[in-house]
Amino acid sequence: MKLTKPDINCATAFLFLIIFLFGCNGIVAQSSSNEIDNASKKLKIHPVVTNQTEVSIQQKDNTGVSSTKGSPEKFLPLYTAEGILYMEYLMAGKASQGDALFSISVDALGRWNIVLRQKKGAVEYMNCDGTNIFHLFGLPQNVPLDLPIVLKEDLSTGQNATYHPNETTAISVTPLAEVYSGSFPTTYNRFGILWLAFAGGHYLETTNDIPNLLEFDPINNPFAWCTDFFYKNEVESSFPLLLEGSFIVNTNLIKGDTVAYQKIKEPQGESTFKWLQQRLEIMQKIPAELFLRGSYSLIESKQIGTLKVPVLFSTSSRPDILIRQDDSDGNRFIGQVTNIIVAPGEYFLVPQIEGKFTIHDFRFMKRTKEGFWNSAVYESTNNWELDKHSERLQEIGMGQRLIPRLQKSPRNRTYYVSRGLLTMVILAPLGFFVIRRWRKQG
Repeated sequence: MKLTKPDINCATAFLFLIIFLFGCNGIVAQSSSNEIDNASKKLKIHPVVTNQTEVSIQQKDNTGVSSTKGSPEKFLPLYTAEGILYMEYLMAGKASQGDALFSISVDALGRWNIVLRQKKGAVEYMNCDGTNIFHLFGLPQNVPLDLPIVLKEDLSTGQNATYHPNETTAISVTPLAEVYSGSFPTTYNRFGILWLAFAGGHYLETTNDIPNLLEFDPINNPFAWCTDFFYKNEVESSFPLLLEGSFIVNTNLIKGDTVAYQKIKEPQGESTFKWLQQRLEIMQKIPAELFLRGSYSLIESKQIGTLKVPVLFSTSSRPDILIRQDDSDGNRFIGQVTNIIVAPGEYFLVPQIEGKFTIHDFRFMKRTKEGFWNSAVYESTNNWELDKHSERLQEIGMGQRLIPRLQKSPRNRTYYVSRGLLTMVILAPLGFFVIRRWRKQG
């Protein structure tokens, strides 16, 4: 079992909390496999019922496979797994459910491709070359219900589709392209869940420095970066799998300003700024019984040669602390693989786009006490610009001035005096009315 090493500055109270949650005599390598499962049961989430089906195994004939167009290096996945991600949200006693199709491919180096398709036709691609993460969101515009979506239903070949954003047909696609630094997805928890299941174990062989990927949107949520991940890995495989794990709050990581969270986006606009400030304040008062934020569990895997492939896995997590601050609600995801394609051949390392399109490049994201810069925005043609250190991107990314940060108004003596005077002015007419009526009755 691999567990995160306790921070040397961690408070004694936090250690006792961990002991309580896991029901053991200290955090030791010999902890039983039921500890995380017992902790996850504290999350009061109703189960999602899946349609259990036999997993189809395919071996592709790659005779005559052409080289990857536009890709700087080859991406030869060990396998492609296709399936369904079931989702259930429980809020104020009311449950809502949904599902999405997914496809994920991983290679021996831990690089990955993920495709998510919603029922209404929205398709998201997310790919990692080991250093950069490419996110492409394609939303079909003005598509009549009886027309097919432009991308193929076969997800294993769908990620070889090419976007033509300048087409004006009824099923043209307008892509939103983003680039991030890193090895794991931090945009939405759906991608984070799939990454934990299929690529997390390989990544955790070298480091466990990951945020809470079960939070809805870690890149906009500082609380996602205030947890430690306690986990157990599968060892009987040439590509390790994550067996189980729990995200638990580390109070030493909770700070009162976003400067401490360099990997999240700075809020823009007064409403989003106030929203973030509220979250920072709630974080500092989070009760100990809510320290367990979420858990992951591998339910079933499939042995293919020396590989083990996840075929059934689940997660449970509490809702965002801004929405609800108790342990009665939350969400649950279940991933079910229906098809595994062994050695599927050479894939595009990143999604292909033809024509001119706009990229939001978050690899240049930075923040100081005075200013911030979320992303460099530039136009590109004929695929992505991968080299962050190219002369053009360095000029774009390093040549602009920081945007001034919004600052929380200090509540000093002047603030309270002005508020008191304003309250008196508002209540004065009511006071005169009460006194006048009292005199008449007297």
